[in-house]
Amino acid sequence: MKFKLYGLLVVVFFLGGCASSKIYKPPSHVKTHFANSIKNVMPSDVLSSPETYKDKEIHWIGILKDVSYENDNLALLTLEQKYWDYIEDNSIQTEKIFLSPKGDGGFMLLFPIKDKDKFEVFIQDAVAREDLMFVYGEFKEVKKNLPVLKFTNGSFIHERFYSTKIMEYDIVRDDKGNILVNNIGVPQTKNSKLLRIPKAGEND
Repeated sequence: MKFKLYGLLVVVFFLGGCASSKIYKPPSHVKTHFANSIKNVMPSDVLSSPETYKDKEIHWIGILKDVSYENDNLALLTLEQKYWDYIEDNSIQTEKIFLSPKGDGGFMLLFPIKDKDKFEVFIQDAVAREDLMFVYGEFKEVKKNLPVLKFTNGSFIHERFYSTKIMEYDIVRDDKGNILVNNIGVPQTKNSKLLRIPKAGEND
């Protein structure tokens, strides 16, 4: 199911059928962003060298935590970044995205809006549920010790379609602290641990 919201294509993952896993493939509306954005840095890397990443497009995944407003046409979202192995898990459980409970801290997102009243209804529910966002954005500044991205594209994912309680893993860095990537350009993971065996339906 797909639907438009304030110029943002919201993608809801639901892959019914037999048990299987597949490597994530970005939908058409973000395919170019996925290919061209920086995917091998985390919020802490940006904070340690902000001038290196100024105005560059970065891709992060984060859980919605708060919303405020710069003005009637611009929201400021606060998110908690999480690691993902970019594998979609299709089995008996509702959740298809097994995030690690581990991550690299918070970040903010400048998000354009057209109708503040309508957006407020949507976003307050999304924050209360702790929905997920796939974010593409240009790094602009540091605010409250958090990196701030200006939204370029992305998706909202309803909380029922992800879990941080099934798998745990870390990302891989080399001896210089650089993040190593796999063949699709996203961070490699290590120390994978099954936290629970998924049951049918929702697990959170």
